[in-house]
Amino acid sequence: MTNNIFFDFRLKEFEALIDEDEIDIKALRKFIHSGIPECKKFRPICWKLLFNYLDPKKKNWQSHLNRQRNNYRNLIKEIVIPPGCKEVNVNVD
Repeated sequence: MTNNIFFDFRLKEFEALIDEDEIDIKALRKFIHSGIPECKKFRPICWKLLFNYLDPKKKNWQSHLNRQRNNYRNLIKEIVIPPGCKEVNVNVD
């Protein structure tokens, strides 16, 4: 029973931290040092925030995700060699 109370308390603290308009990354790092609650898909959000895949300001999430995805697409275009291609033209600016 005590574990459930502790878990519920920790979950509420975590939700409060994640529900902010701007997530405090330093506080997030400190909080998740002892683990991320495994519910409500918190784990992927935490990793994306910690790896700067998501901006700490929630209002910027969509534009930041679009920019990150575009960067990834461009990286793939630059790195991946199409099958059957014998020559690769590399332009270095």
